[in-house]
This record gives sequence, C-alpha cells and structure tokens, in this order.
Amino acid sequence: MSIQIVNHDAIKFCKFCRSDKIKKHSIRKNKSGVIQGFKCGACGKAFTTNFGFRYRRYSPEIVSEALHLYFSGMSSHAIANAFEARGIDITSSAIRKWVERYSKIATLYTESLTPDVGKWYRADEIRVKVDGKQRYLFASMDDDARYWIASDLADNKFHHNADDLLRVSKAHTGKAPSVFITDKLHVYQKASRKIFGNGTYHKCDAGIRSKRVGPNSGTGRNFHPSNNRMERA
Repeated sequence: MSIQIVNHDAIKFCKFCRSDKIKKHSIRKNKSGVIQGFKCGACGKAFTTNFGFRYRRYSPEIVSEALHLYFSGMSSHAIANAFEARGIDITSSAIRKWVERYSKIATLYTESLTPDVGKWYRADEIRVKVDGKQRYLFASMDDDARYWIASDLADNKFHHNADDLLRVSKAHTGKAPSVFITDKLHVYQKASRKIFGNGTYHKCDAGIRSKRVGPNSGTGRNFHPSNNRMERA
C-alpha cells in the first residue's frame, strides 16, 4: 500500500466553512493509501486531505507524473506511449481529462494565495480570438519574477475600462506598486491614478509619465522605459 504524502500541519482551514477551528479526527485506508481525516469545531463537518484523488482508477503518483510530463512539454499521446512501455495502460484522452480536472483544482488553490511580488508592475494588452470573435486580453505582471498577476478580457481596446484589472491586481498582491509600466494606451493612466493612487509612478514607453522615475526617484535601480519585457511575456 502506498502512503499519500501530505503535510497535515499545512491544513489550517475547514474545506466547508473556512474556519480555523479544526483538529485531526480519524484515519482511513483505501487503495491509494492512508488518508488523514479532520473535523471542524465550527460547523461540525468532517473532511479529509484526499482532495482530488478519491475514486481515481490510478494512483496519485501516476496521475501526478502524467501531469508533470504534460506541463513539461510532452503531448498526451507521448505520455500515454511512455506509460505503455512500462506496462501501464492509460489513454491520451484520460490524460487530457486529468489536465482539465486538476488545472481547475490548482487554480482554485493558487487564487487563494497572496503572491510575493516586487514593487514594479507592468501591464499590456494583446488581440486574441474567442469563439471566432476578436477580443483583447489585458494583463498585469510582476516585473521581477514575471509572475502573471491578473487578466481581463475586453471587447474594445481603446474604450476598455482598466479599473477592474488594476483592482484585481492590487487585491491579489495586497498592495499597489511603486512603479507601474505600460504602453501609451490612455486607459492605463486614468485607472492607475484611481486604483493605485498618487503613491504609484506611472510610466509608459512613449515617454509620458506622471512623475520622474529613475535612479534618483526612490525606485532603487535604473528605469527601463521600454515595455518589451511584458510584450514578450
């Protein structure tokens, strides 16, 4: 029998009411291994750490390995062939279903985290097609780690209100940036003043800025006027 390796001390909140009044309650065993149970002192409900792998035909180790290979660049067909060579029969369609299922679970988890980002944010927009229609994807990014902070889909590039993008960015990181770098699209300037406030230096790559940004402005490093880093991302 395999044992699912879970840091039980990292389980701090009830999965139903999000209360922190939880305690270890029971231990169960199944084909996947040993599962720690918890009980909430607030709502009285019991739950386990077996998030996502319950009733799976394959072990958590196999599913995790397949997901790791997929996000490392292998196709679902190549992964299925690799498992077949080891005597493990998995279809490429099953792997694609795992990717869809566990991507949603991971997204729910990561959205609850507060990322450790720097003091410089960037934003840019790109034209995309959604269901055959031309839309614009607006996004913000941490300048240091190139962490994708937030995104917003718009029907129009020039008349889009960027308030929501910046509001979500600020809420997700828990702070406004000291420097906000964008292209010359005017929607960012108004939103920056409204959402980030006067404490944020806004700079666009066309040379327009609300205040001086540079090695003597308190930013701590030379300023790069181009938004190419965000455009490449």
